Amino acid sequence: MQRVTNRVSRGFALGTIDIFAPDYSAVPYVPDTTKQYIGQTQLGVYAQDQLRYKGWTLTLGARQDWARNASTTDGEQTRSQQHAFMWRAGLSYEFESGIAPYASFAKSFEPAAGVTFDGSPFQPTRGKQYEVGVKYQPKGYNALFTIAAFDLRQTNVQTLDDAHPGFTTQSGEIRSRGFEAEAHMSLTEGLSMIASYAYLNQTVIAAAADDPSLGKTPPTGAPINMASLWIDYTLQRGDLRGLGFGGGARYVGTSAGDPGNTFKVPSHFLVDAAVHYDVRNWRFAINASNLFNRQYIAYCNSVTQCYYGSDRSVIGTARYQW
Repeated sequence: MQRVTNRVSRGFALGTIDIFAPDYSAVPYVPDTTKQYIGQTQLGVYAQDQLRYKGWTLTLGARQDWARNASTTDGEQTRSQQHAFMWRAGLSYEFESGIAPYASFAKSFEPAAGVTFDGSPFQPTRGKQYEVGVKYQPKGYNALFTIAAFDLRQTNVQTLDDAHPGFTTQSGEIRSRGFEAEAHMSLTEGLSMIASYAYLNQTVIAAAADDPSLGKTPPTGAPINMASLWIDYTLQRGDLRGLGFGGGARYVGTSAGDPGNTFKVPSHFLVDAAVHYDVRNWRFAINASNLFNRQYIAYCNSVTQCYYGSDRSVIGTARYQW
């Protein structure tokens, strides 16, 4: 069971100012008095079973969720209850060569807390995903290659409400199609590599007739293209045995900037690095993300709401494994 509480403070568009000849008297004063408190309690039970016969593997899973939401906007409280039964199934076959094709289907449910501009509680986001793919693990070689294609349909996805700044609404249905490829390889003793690529095509396929997002890519912040590469080397001999270094790069492609797709969020390229040391059952590590502290726009909801990505972050960890 989990409980989430959020506090939201609304903002307003106050007009424009000429930066070369500013006239603040032309800007009306609008007090920011709308505040919203959101509480959510969710309870879920689930079960999963895996059946094997020769090279076949069948996986079945089921989950029941109950969620209670409470939203208070300027003292006015709205309550709602949401529940859903979900299930998933997957079937794969592993050949002696190490090739394993598979297919799966899954239903999803995500409770939504909060209300729209007119005070109506949000409906839960529901989804159905079909996926097919192939996994390949060569015999006698430490490597794993995977490629998968998927089709995901989601209803009641929250998007920015252009008519009421600071509020969100829910689109009718979003279709997400794409494929992913990933490779894990040991190149030499102590040297490993991870490479991945993902392509995503999202489209709003159901919405009101006058909705500008209909037939367009929703501004979810998900890039169309994304690729990454990570290489890690650990010393195998000598006094510094167990000391390792890693480095990699991430490419995040363009994404939709607003519901009408009038502009795109630019792509960006980030570099990460790590140093780690293994001794007995301990691993000490320092990981740096966005190593060169590049400033970039992570995503946008509209022409007036864009958000910077994370600055450089350095995290040190110590882990003990029994």
